[in-house]
Amino acid sequence: MPQAETLHFGTLEFDHRAVIEFPRGLPAFEDQRHFVIIEREDTQPLVFLQSLDSRDLLFMALPVRTVEPSYQLMPGAEDLEELQLDPERVPEEGKDVITLGFVTVWEDRDATINLMAPVVVNAVTRRALQVVQPWAGYSHQHRLGDKALAGEAAADEAVAR
Repeated sequence: MPQAETLHFGTLEFDHRAVIEFPRGLPAFEDQRHFVIIEREDTQPLVFLQSLDSRDLLFMALPVRTVEPSYQLMPGAEDLEELQLDPERVPEEGKDVITLGFVTVWEDRDATINLMAPVVVNAVTRRALQVVQPWAGYSHQHRLGDKALAGEAAADEAVAR
């Protein structure tokens, strides 16, 4: 089984089929193209996106529907094509795609999640893209409620270990 050295989780074993590929990288991290999602029972529903290209790069994320149950993904045709999905139909959450929002923890205010530019993963090919959709009416700093913050506190503790 492949392994990666990580700053926060030490040596991480992962199934090669679990690798998520960002063909263009992420905005501001274009050279980071391979990630693995780390799910921990003690931080659910919070997950971690660990870069396999840089041991120091780790993002916290939440499935967008855990924060906003009526969340509607509105990707453009180009985004769908890049994700290798049918551009003629909206992908179905959980079946076609997994949609995650990056979590930001602030020192002086409540934690937020980026619902305007979620990470969308093709559930079959594991190809991923951060889909920027300013027309969708979601904020890039949507305040997290107390329920999500409980998972965040456990995540802070897990990362600190």
